[in-house]
Amino acid sequence: MMFLALINTYGMSVDAKSAPSSVSVMFVMDSVQSANSLKTELPKEVRIIDRYQNFVVINFPKAATKIFERLEHSPGVIEVTPGIPTRYLGDVPCNCESKSPISVLNDQIQETSCRVTKFCKPSGRERLWAQKAIATDLAQKYLKEKNIPRSTKVAVVDSGFDKTILDNLDSPERLKVKPALVASKGYNEDPVGHGSRVTSLIKGAGGIGGSSQSNVSVYGFGQGGVSTAEIGNAVLRACDDGNQVINVSMGTDINGLASLPLFQQFPKSLINNLTRKGCLIVHAAGNESGFINLSTKSPFEIQVGATTPFGEKADFSSVSNFMAPGQNVIGLDTGKDGSDDIDSCGENPLTIKNKASLQTFSSGTSFAAPLFTSELALTRDMLMTSSVFQSKSKSDQAILLSQISQASQIGLNANSYLAVRIAETWAKNPTLKPEQAKEKLMSEMGGKCLETPNECHANNNSCVNENSCENKRRELAIICQNKSSQETSQLIDSMQKKGDLEGAAYWAKAMAQQNPNKKLDIPFPTEEMQSEINRSTPQSDIARWVKYYSEWKQESTETSPANEEYLASIANHSLQDGINTVGREHSLSAHEDLTQLFVSMEKAALVKPKTLEDWTVKLQTGTPAQNRFYLEALAKGESQGVVPKNDLLSILDRLTGPDTTEIGVKGAIQLINVSEGLNSQDRFRLANKVLNSNFVNDDTLSGLVTLGINHDHLDKDLIAFESKLSKNPNLGHKTAEEIIETLWVYKSDIIGAEKPDVESIVETLSKVSNRNELSDVMLSSLKAELAKK
Repeated sequence: MMFLALINTYGMSVDAKSAPSSVSVMFVMDSVQSANSLKTELPKEVRIIDRYQNFVVINFPKAATKIFERLEHSPGVIEVTPGIPTRYLGDVPCNCESKSPISVLNDQIQETSCRVTKFCKPSGRERLWAQKAIATDLAQKYLKEKNIPRSTKVAVVDSGFDKTILDNLDSPERLKVKPALVASKGYNEDPVGHGSRVTSLIKGAGGIGGSSQSNVSVYGFGQGGVSTAEIGNAVLRACDDGNQVINVSMGTDINGLASLPLFQQFPKSLINNLTRKGCLIVHAAGNESGFINLSTKSPFEIQVGATTPFGEKADFSSVSNFMAPGQNVIGLDTGKDGSDDIDSCGENPLTIKNKASLQTFSSGTSFAAPLFTSELALTRDMLMTSSVFQSKSKSDQAILLSQISQASQIGLNANSYLAVRIAETWAKNPTLKPEQAKEKLMSEMGGKCLETPNECHANNNSCVNENSCENKRRELAIICQNKSSQETSQLIDSMQKKGDLEGAAYWAKAMAQQNPNKKLDIPFPTEEMQSEINRSTPQSDIARWVKYYSEWKQESTETSPANEEYLASIANHSLQDGINTVGREHSLSAHEDLTQLFVSMEKAALVKPKTLEDWTVKLQTGTPAQNRFYLEALAKGESQGVVPKNDLLSILDRLTGPDTTEIGVKGAIQLINVSEGLNSQDRFRLANKVLNSNFVNDDTLSGLVTLGINHDHLDKDLIAFESKLSKNPNLGHKTAEEIIETLWVYKSDIIGAEKPDVESIVETLSKVSNRNELSDVMLSSLKAELAKK
């Protein structure tokens, strides 16, 4: 999906701006007895949603600020934390054969035999591309060959699990479904459908599940909107039940700040509980795009961003230190997640035991997280073969597991097979650090990295041997990396020939990252391209081939194919046809293909590069649909290296200059928010130019609230900027509440010289913001924090 106007399509539940007229707050008491006695102090207007040990979640109705302030000073209260409304961080599945009148494309292409079977957008890759990119298939096979016991316990805190898809899981006897809250209903039916899909990416049969033999417990809410306070109680339950890895594919939606780390929202007492018990939280990083990386510094919470089939950060994904496949990932679907027309993708090569369970594709960091969770479970199972690992404290076990996962990264993705092999090497040499274990593993491979697998000899050309050969070559590419460049080149070539362009591009990029000074000898698959385009020419296929050509051109020593002009001609025709198609702006998939086609043509030099003047004029004029197209193409172009930072700055200076238009200012704000190349100084300078324009209103100010936030904390410059915003005469309720939320998120960083400024901002905002119950609670929390300093 695209950066800007489409970002919010990924939310399947309520967000912070559409929360009901009440707010949940977590009270941490000094004892279980205090928690019990708190109930007697509650007036009729408030109620306890959930309680676990000395952690109590209380729901306050509208305009209950005074009651909240009284309770937060009750005897025995240690900490008070507002519960932020959350949403499920995933999109509804794509349809293989869309019957919607606004759809432009029909991307279903099916092939048989040894060639890849293609379903849905983005065509191309094997339907299990995501599982193969993170290599959970190879890791599970390796553990089975070594007879490694599957002892790790995994928890999924989500909407629930629909037991109608139970027959489509491997080892269903190892699945338990429990209520996330004491009062949860429908958790074993999953009315939302999200938790079932997330769980299937861990337990699904036929290769869908990344760690299908694991012991999994689903803690279901049985509903859509819940708060971080309720999630905290559920996570603590899961941790106390002995689950070592806990998947949470839910996230906040405060000011587009990505999915805030749970450890930035949970009370300190809860965090201490989790870390002491060594529970590792895997949290979806969010689908808000943008430059802000709010990855927690704690090794006990891993935030996972999403990658594309081409091995790039997905446009919709927030930035994170850990990544896994998350765009168009196949999983089990129950038909309850809002999609009106779900198709099972025709003839399904993977047996569906229960026809009510459909295998469909979805996008979102929600689905990257469980694949990463699977990698951790597989790796921990291997580590448990070591008595040294077993003797470590639970906290030290979790830290080591996190470190091995970091060392296993290939390209942007973590790699399960490499992680399992590093863990095996460490288990035999427990004095080594993970990176040292990785080096030792590669050293021990020695000459094997240069050997051609038996399955890959010329006389072994059956379908079974071809698949086996590809797996062996993948193993060598993963373990040996740049030491096995010949086998990797042949792996890439075979992927090209069977139509797996994304897989070929992924491995080419991964190898280039390992050895940036060496290109690969890979011929372009001209015949395959002509065959596919001549057989069927939907825009998505053309965009896909042009995208692959732009990547191939960067990594191959081969010269451009003779039919480059043919590709350029058909790409130009497709681009113009797409731009002129009535209703194009309503089709998400068509819009994505069109902007990617435009950027890829620029990158591959299939068209004369656009000048800055062209870009700027397009961004300030034209229809809203055209304006959005160029905005999103420019943002995508920057992320893919087509638009240099200096060019982007020049465009933004024009859009915020004296001759700008209202459309130009709105576009500038969106671009500044999603750019990953601008630093804080650039953002502040441009934001101040926007403030001096003639198009400042509450919506404009709202878009500026988070522009200066860096990756780690709320700094002095941003405090000064927030102070300026709070004094702007155009400030309204919307912006005031977003400033309050931003200050609350970073309240632990409000120290020293900034304290008087923050106090002044809080005082000003208290007078403006009186419409949002959550903001009232946050203001009270901020005032309490300031009073401590």
